[in-house]
Amino acid sequence: MFLESICPGQVNPQPHAIEAFVWKSIRYIIYATGSKVVIYADPAKLVQIVSSKTLGNDDQREMVTAVAGCPRTGRLALACGTQIGIWQYSDKTKSKQQWHFDTVIDTGTRVSCLDWGKDGKMPSFGSRTRDLGVDAYP
Repeated sequence: MFLESICPGQVNPQPHAIEAFVWKSIRYIIYATGSKVVIYADPAKLVQIVSSKTLGNDDQREMVTAVAGCPRTGRLALACGTQIGIWQYSDKTKSKQQWHFDTVIDTGTRVSCLDWGKDGKMPSFGSRTRDLGVDAYP
């Protein structure tokens, strides 16, 4: 066992987020650090790395503040500033799992937490200035 496993150091000063969800009998772990989102399949298979640049954000200092995976539809949502990006799952080739950028929602307020509704159609979000918002998404 490594010392880092039992004796953590200082907390990262930048926003970070993690989510685990099961979809199509596979447990996915997604985490955001900095301007990137890393997607793993259980136990430690790297699936994909997504950048906040996909949202049209050229400023690499804009950090991803929240991530959410939908166990019903397989969609991913990530928040970066006032925007929520939606990724759609695609398994066109059986050997490669991949999420593709679908759309962006501008909330008008900085997003600090995300989740999906029960039906998997609407991401809900929260921020420090607004308790809860729900955006319609087809």
